[in-house]
Amino acid sequence: MRIPTVIQIAALAAGAVFCASACGNPCQDLSHFICNCQTNSTDQQSCTTQVDNQAKGQGPTSKQQQCCSELQATCTCDKLAAGDLAACGLAENALSQTPPACPR
Repeated sequence: MRIPTVIQIAALAAGAVFCASACGNPCQDLSHFICNCQTNSTDQQSCTTQVDNQAKGQGPTSKQQQCCSELQATCTCDKLAAGDLAACGLAENALSQTPPACPR
């Protein structure tokens, strides 16, 4: 099953908001994980490249990094495929369901 394009768009949005240009922060890692949920390598690479390009600039705050770290514990490809965007912090209505460290 192909993960909907909305997931890729959401990964890019998360990357734009949370990622820094330096590799290895929890938010960039989360965005890359979401990209890797794409069903084929072409879509995965395209998503990862776009996340990396959008990650240039100001990095995430320590609170945002903590949020991303907590979301890594709930975000799975299976949940994304099932439409559970909140598990990865990608749904607008997910604010009440996100980990305590996430901005509300």
